[in-house]
Amino acid sequence: MAKRTRVTDSERARIIAAFDSGKSCRQLASDFKRSPSTISAIAKDVGHEFGRSNLVRAQEAKAAYDDERRANLLIETVGQAERVLGQLFEPGVVFNFGGRDNTYNEREVDKPPPREQREISQTYKNLMSVVLEMDKRTAGTLDDAVFDHIAAAIGREADAYDAGDGSDAKSRKREPHD
Repeated sequence: MAKRTRVTDSERARIIAAFDSGKSCRQLASDFKRSPSTISAIAKDVGHEFGRSNLVRAQEAKAAYDDERRANLLIETVGQAERVLGQLFEPGVVFNFGGRDNTYNEREVDKPPPREQREISQTYKNLMSVVLEMDKRTAGTLDDAVFDHIAAAIGREADAYDAGDGSDAKSRKREPHD
C-alpha cells in the first residue's frame, strides 16, 4: 500500500476554495485524489457543512428553474388564448352536403356560426382558467365570472340562432348562397 502524503498548505487552500463550488465531499475527494475523510476533516476545520448548504442551493436553483418554466408556460398559454380569441372575429364557412341531387355547397360568412363561437369562447375560458390557476397572484384582477358571462352571452346567441329566429342553422344549410 502506498504511503499517503500530507496535504500541503496550497492544496488545502485550493480545497477550501472548492467548497464554494457546491460539489459533494466525495466529488471533491475524487477531484483532489484524497480520501473523503481528509476532505471532511478540512471542511470541519473551517466550519463548512456539505449537506445543508448544498441542499439549500439546490432548492433555490430548483425554485428558480420552476419559476422560469412556469413563466414561460404562462406566456405560451396566454398566446394560445389570444389566438383562440382571434378566431371569434375571423370569417367562417357554412356548408351543406346532400339533398336530392347529392350536392355540396358552401359559403363564407363574416364570422363563425354561433355554435362555433360558443366552442371558441369555451376554449378561451378554459385556457384563461389555466392561466389563473397557474398564477394565483392575478386571480384578484380577473374572475371566472367574467369568462362565464362571455360564454353565456355567446351561448344565448347560438341558442337563438338554432331555435329559428329567422336565420336558423338548418334553413341556412338547406338554402345555400353562392
